[in-house]
Amino acid sequence: MHSIRQFMTMRAEIEENESVGNLDDRGQEIAPSWVTKESDVPCYVYSKNRRVAIDTNKDALVSEIRGQFPLDTDIKETYRIATVRDKRGAVVFDGTILIDAIQRRRDHFEVALRRVDSGA
Repeated sequence: MHSIRQFMTMRAEIEENESVGNLDDRGQEIAPSWVTKESDVPCYVYSKNRRVAIDTNKDALVSEIRGQFPLDTDIKETYRIATVRDKRGAVVFDGTILIDAIQRRRDHFEVALRRVDSGA
């Protein structure tokens, strides 16, 4: 039997917002301050595209991003992923990638991801 870890040929940089829960003098939440939590994290991140019918004349192409991470990865829905690189170091995914959901499997975490435009 093969371990899923052998298929995790990519490496991710995971960031954490240091300012979560911190408030300014007026009680407003402080702007996010993202710092690297872990780098070079083994993973496999992929995108699945599917067509969705909007109405009888229109279809939309929806892209779903998923990731697989080892069970010993410190990953939470409040974190984000800065970059994902392949085994040669080339960037596969970058920008703001939010973590929507994390599901524990028998031998890994299955993670639903969402890419956000830089203007958001």
